[in-house]
Amino acid sequence: MNKPCGQLQTIPRPVWRLLLEHSGTPFFKRVMLTHQATVLVTAHHGDDQVETILMKLIRGGDLHQLSGIQRSQSFGNGQLVRPLLDYGKAELKLFAQSRRLTWYEDATNQNDDVLRNRMRHQVVPLLKRENPRLLAHVQHYADELNTRMMLSDEVISKYVDRLTVSTMPPIGDVRGFKLVPKPLQSPVIQAFLTRAGAEPATHVADIVQLLTGSRPQGEVALGNHFLLLKTYTYFSVTNDAKLAEKPRVQMKNVVVSNQWVHVTKWLTIRLIATDRPATTDNDRMSVTLTSAELPLIVRDAQPSDRIQLKQGGHKSVRRLLIDHKIPNAKRNRQLVVVTAMGEVLWLVGIQRSFREPRSSGQTFEIQLRLPN
Repeated sequence: MNKPCGQLQTIPRPVWRLLLEHSGTPFFKRVMLTHQATVLVTAHHGDDQVETILMKLIRGGDLHQLSGIQRSQSFGNGQLVRPLLDYGKAELKLFAQSRRLTWYEDATNQNDDVLRNRMRHQVVPLLKRENPRLLAHVQHYADELNTRMMLSDEVISKYVDRLTVSTMPPIGDVRGFKLVPKPLQSPVIQAFLTRAGAEPATHVADIVQLLTGSRPQGEVALGNHFLLLKTYTYFSVTNDAKLAEKPRVQMKNVVVSNQWVHVTKWLTIRLIATDRPATTDNDRMSVTLTSAELPLIVRDAQPSDRIQLKQGGHKSVRRLLIDHKIPNAKRNRQLVVVTAMGEVLWLVGIQRSFREPRSSGQTFEIQLRLPN
């Protein structure tokens, strides 16, 4: 019901908060659902736009924020539309008065204890005196910036598509990122992080430096337990809460038997005597052993462990892990099979020690498998 235009209705701030949020659900979204509405119209006007953009400039932010209040955007189960951005507050007041319409205003709008009110009462009037067409010019700027950002987002999205190797989990190609033009590298990595569900990074420059630099591995903390990890030719986004260190494997004796020994949740091993010709593939190794070298032992690899090379000499496990480009996060999870005398026979899944053929001893086969 309309009231005389001279009776401006003011609503205390606590009441506004109750309107905007009710039982944890935004009020207007709840109303849209209740009435099956697909469009919500609000009365944001040109003065709101100027105040918003000035506040964004002062506080800093990316270009998307500087574009100000959008004319329309997705909201709830439909669209949020603001048709009055081309009109100033004074113009709307005159219209309402001429039609004897009632409007409502926040009771705290006159207090200069918040930045928006100081902009409204002290800054915007000065700018309007400098240029009476301030509102129209700012809105034109906002529309232009929105158009340019739409075009920019399309280009950025294409670059993200090109360098994305996997979405679950989110993995990118380092070489592909290096091909992105330098001016676009920061927004491209921001878009990649957004797709990965990570918060916008505050250390984008550090990420770009890591991905384009010579360091083969590294990480950058993104906040909220997220990490960006670079491992040689790929980079990924992961939650460091899920990177808890794998429990250390206790030394497991592996005796000559048909019984499988559980080493970890994902690996079992057994040692069997064999008379067949030596075979070596991904999950088995033939080896000639003396009784003094038994039982075999499975344990965590140590950086000082060494593998015998076929061309002569030895190479440390640490060097082998680097040569095979094993990520830092996985290096403390490598296992070795060693003899009772401490000789490393197998850096599991990576490399076996070379052993000269022996005329004495028994031939055995070390077998690995995933548990059922």
